[in-house]
Amino acid sequence: MSPWRRLVLSSLMAAAVSAMAVRSSAAQSNEATTIATEWLGPHPTDGAEVQVRPPLWQGPGAMFVEQQEARRTIRSWWPASIADPKAAAIIDGFAGYLQTHAIEREFDRRYLRTAYSAESRVYLGGHIIWSFPALRLSRQAMAGSDRYAAVFDAVARWIGIANLQGAMFEVAHLPGESLRADVIIKTISDAAGQDLSWAFDAALTDVNYAVDALSGTSVTVSRRGDGMFTGRSAPRVGGFDSGDALRLKVVFADGATAFATWDGRDQTRTFTFQGPSRPVAAYLDPDRIITLDRNRFDNAIVPPSKTNVPVRKWAARWMVWLQHTMLSYGFLA
Repeated sequence: MSPWRRLVLSSLMAAAVSAMAVRSSAAQSNEATTIATEWLGPHPTDGAEVQVRPPLWQGPGAMFVEQQEARRTIRSWWPASIADPKAAAIIDGFAGYLQTHAIEREFDRRYLRTAYSAESRVYLGGHIIWSFPALRLSRQAMAGSDRYAAVFDAVARWIGIANLQGAMFEVAHLPGESLRADVIIKTISDAAGQDLSWAFDAALTDVNYAVDALSGTSVTVSRRGDGMFTGRSAPRVGGFDSGDALRLKVVFADGATAFATWDGRDQTRTFTFQGPSRPVAAYLDPDRIITLDRNRFDNAIVPPSKTNVPVRKWAARWMVWLQHTMLSYGFLA
């Protein structure tokens, strides 16, 4: 094939892919509008016109254009400019959180899989989005890429999605002059029936909890970061906990389980369990409510085995990554 013919063919392919991206982007905009209307009510301006310039190439499952389109569509329910920077960050974070629901719906519709997107790499300044279709990412994993989006994910797990939906409906109907961080947080708290300012305070801190030791009948846990995920904003009175956001699950040798709660304020805390047999495993935050925890690998101690590392899983992921990376460089060479 001559260079000119190859150039023309490449241009036609790029135009076709661009057109397909525009159509899929428009479909995703409709999905984002639908879910935003479910959560927030009708659009304040009777419709959102949001356009995202598609890349020349987007691999299957990448959902890169769709993510941007969905985020901007949901964000358009509020004014583009918000005077309070923290309030703007909270609203941006919510748009980032809710778009994960919209993208998950669209991914399921297209590929018949429950996922948020395929692992992807951006090349040539965003013009080429190369995907690894076999490596699918969950909605929960991607919500943590933005601190306030992670807060909304945690709050949804804490109070339930239905309660968060009702709270954000109230936020969406606040007048423009009331869009301040304290007003937004109070509105969410009032709608949820509990003070949630502690969760939003955690967004600006380094949250990291760990299980340090499992010895005999005792389990020692610690707060390694400066941040606290407490479950309540009020300070302690005496030696009593103020909040119960953290759960500690202990598994005994006979298969029985026991739970304890903690407000996460201590640097170190030791719990003692008594049961028909000795504890063999401990899991801190087993329900994964603390989406802000920067290291989940230290949240459990489990019985020793040959290795705790899923060798086959990671070896398979590496092989798939290597295969697609080589194809990527071959395509771009």
